[in-house]
Amino acid sequence: MQQRGLLGLDLQYLFFNLFLLKGILALGVTATLVVDGFDLSIGSVATSALMLSAYVMVVLEMSAFSAIVACLFMGAAVGFINGLLIVKARVPDLLATLGMMFLLIGLQRIPTEGRSISTGMKLPDGFNR
Repeated sequence: MQQRGLLGLDLQYLFFNLFLLKGILALGVTATLVVDGFDLSIGSVATSALMLSAYVMVVLEMSAFSAIVACLFMGAAVGFINGLLIVKARVPDLLATLGMMFLLIGLQRIPTEGRSISTGMKLPDGFNR
């Protein structure tokens, strides 16, 4: 018999679904705040990873594991570029991450032409996926 109420599986699933991603993002923001910085690009990195994973799985028809690896590499590349701008080029952290935020928003629109990626979508080559 399934337990209901606060200890039920439905509520536990909802809790992890709602708060786990936000908690992971909050850890990254906390790490930047500890070193007296602030990262404005974190939301754009998350949405770019979402778009990249959908693109890899739907358009390129690759596995979910490939999408996860691509997202990890993309996040590492963005962090590396932000780090180079802040540490080596001495660009203020707010300015560097704000610029990266706008860059990522613009880069998301290139492969999708501003549309959503979904199964059954009409691709530029005329095929449905």
